Amino acid sequence: MLTPEILYGFNFLNNSSDSINEKLVLNSVWKIDGPLKPITNEKDMKIAEKIASKLTKYIHEIEELSFHSTIFRNPKLGIEDIAAEIKIPVSNVNFIFRFHCYESFSDYKKIVRIHDATKLLEEGFLYDKTVESLAEKVGFSSYITFYNAFKSIMGVRTQEYMKRF
Repeated sequence: MLTPEILYGFNFLNNSSDSINEKLVLNSVWKIDGPLKPITNEKDMKIAEKIASKLTKYIHEIEELSFHSTIFRNPKLGIEDIAAEIKIPVSNVNFIFRFHCYESFSDYKKIVRIHDATKLLEEGFLYDKTVESLAEKVGFSSYITFYNAFKSIMGVRTQEYMKRF
């Protein structure tokens, strides 16, 4: 069973460390030890101070939601939905994606949805369904968007990925 964690070396399987950073599925996507870029806006500075001690916890909660629920299957999913689920202000989630994630929220959604799609593929989803229905199930609004995201993230087309099984 090949999953993105294995294919890309995401630190999903390393549970031997007590550090929550090392338990993140997409460890390479997050920058926890400081912001990606200088924070110059006073509002952002206040948010940074407010969430500094909770940043890792919030990122972990975002990932828990990403990989242990089906919320990302909603094609209209927005940052507001993530904030509501983990019960923190939208401004905090927005801040986390702007200053502590190497990917935009849109690209992060694609990564999570492709991860979901690979799990479904490994479970035999395509044995009696179409790739179009897979794209729709994991939250993509069109087959083309799914196809491009899958090829970009996985490095192969869906059919090539399936040949591995």
